[in-house]
Amino acid sequence: MQDLMHIGEFCHLIGGYAAEIDNVGEQMLLTNFLQMTGNYGYYIGANDMPNEGYFVQLYSRKPASNVQWAPGHPNLPGENEDCVQATQAGLINVECGQLSKYVCEIPVLEEEEIAFNF
Repeated sequence: MQDLMHIGEFCHLIGGYAAEIDNVGEQMLLTNFLQMTGNYGYYIGANDMPNEGYFVQLYSRKPASNVQWAPGHPNLPGENEDCVQATQAGLINVECGQLSKYVCEIPVLEEEEIAFNF
């Protein structure tokens, strides 16, 4: 378990970054995993620290706009809940200092991107 500030460092060490949800299909895959394992919340790589109420992905810096929030989320601005967790009910915003499980995203190279040296 880590807080959000250390997740990016760990994910980088294993060749990835804190998971980013780019579309509803990716979120459904993560939600299905959470339901199958009975787990509740995992940090993903999104927050609204730079601009309250405007959630962005940590790695790509793209808006976190193609996501489904859990009912009642995101909470009202000013509640100091700047980080995002994926849950069985959808995404929720939480305080960043909480220790939590997390998801790393590790890119897979396409065949044409693999270079061989002979």
